[in-house]
Amino acid sequence: MKKQQLSQKQTASKTDKIDLEIFAKNNSYIQYLLKNQKNILLALLFILILIPIVISNSSGNPFLIKSESYYHLTNSQELNFFNPNYLLLNLIQKIIPYKTMIILPLFLGLACFLLLQHLLKKFNFSEQFSFFFTLFLIISPIIILEFSNITFNLFFLFFSLLTFYLLSSEKKYRQYLAIIPLIFIPFLNTYLSLTFLTIILIYTISEHQKSTKLTSKTIINIFFILFAILLILINSSLLRQPFFSGPFYSHAASNLISDLGGYYGISIFLFLLAIFGITISWKKSNYYLAYFTLPLLIGLYFGNEAVFIVSLILTFFATVGFLNIFEAKWENSTLKQFTLLIIILGLSFSTLSYLNRINDFGPTNNDYNTLVWIKENILSDTIILSAPENYDSLAYFSQHHGYISLRDTNSYKNEQFAKILEAKYTHELFPLLEKNNIDFIYINKKVSLDQKYQYLLFLLKNERFKMVHSSQDTEIWVFK
Repeated sequence: MKKQQLSQKQTASKTDKIDLEIFAKNNSYIQYLLKNQKNILLALLFILILIPIVISNSSGNPFLIKSESYYHLTNSQELNFFNPNYLLLNLIQKIIPYKTMIILPLFLGLACFLLLQHLLKKFNFSEQFSFFFTLFLIISPIIILEFSNITFNLFFLFFSLLTFYLLSSEKKYRQYLAIIPLIFIPFLNTYLSLTFLTIILIYTISEHQKSTKLTSKTIINIFFILFAILLILINSSLLRQPFFSGPFYSHAASNLISDLGGYYGISIFLFLLAIFGITISWKKSNYYLAYFTLPLLIGLYFGNEAVFIVSLILTFFATVGFLNIFEAKWENSTLKQFTLLIIILGLSFSTLSYLNRINDFGPTNNDYNTLVWIKENILSDTIILSAPENYDSLAYFSQHHGYISLRDTNSYKNEQFAKILEAKYTHELFPLLEKNNIDFIYINKKVSLDQKYQYLLFLLKNERFKMVHSSQDTEIWVFK
């Protein structure tokens, strides 16, 4: 019975490949892309992750855009028992100065691409699937952002791909070496650890289905699963690592869809293709195993840091949906090609639109100059009030503590901060600032444009406030 089911799956897989090959033969430009896919995709990836860097450089802004980068760089400067995950980054910071730190995400991003290409071929995905899956990832806003910043998501992707690259090797010593990158994964955060555990379970089931016997490779995979579980337990209980590393930006449901103004995410076209792909994946040989990743989507309910993993999952299903559309027989081949063009143009427009506003996310040159001024002119133990979103760049560049961050779970401090923003009169605001030992206020463009700070900005006109530094749209005010 098992042999018959296996034979049916193999026949279905061959049929899918034949249909896709016919599709490629009937479309010369698709055939050219598939023939040169690795070089084309590598060049496209390099260009897209270089664009944010070039834009930042031309504006004089810091290269790293995402707040998470500054959070990790700050934490890695001092090592202790509870942050062993920063050992590697601590060593890197000692070798690479900040101004050239952008080399790290570029290297990891390109390494991820090469490892992914190898694994897709190793696991017998068709050329068509490999090409479009990689293409959809590359042009996705979330990949562009992650591959040009220092984030745990990028480290997770690199260590995970490297683990599976070594595990899938036919050489035993390479399979054993996979334990090295695996060790780093559970110490990132719990959600990424559970994601890796899900993927390795799927991999083990898939490998075991190829043989009715318990092979040495399956035994190694099971050992790795148990070892990963042990590390996750150590991570969550003894080292008290968080479920998510963030948040590093304000919560917004639209962050999953970049076209709706999200911080990052995927295109609305890709999201719709993913919904279609989820409904038909059960028909595809071995693709049904991807359904085991769907519970990870629940992570969105707890925090936006799950957007990265969710985007990867949705991109996989979107590729299945995309290829299924063109496996079907179309009576009008011109309409088929036109539909393909519309989808590709829609995805491209989302990417270009995102690149056009990506430079607004990170600290500006004025922010950098002001934060350096704080470092040189204000005592290190001084607490500075600013937007929680500014906390990480403030901590890294100025070496000062902000009053509150987005990750702050102190209910009293959150309550005090809310009262400061709600204070409409000086007799309400001044006691709050004095009570919380706030002497300086850091105002930048983000704060100026945010309606939440309108009362605070208005009250700065009082004589007890004095501007001590200004750099275009950034200001430092002292409270006397």
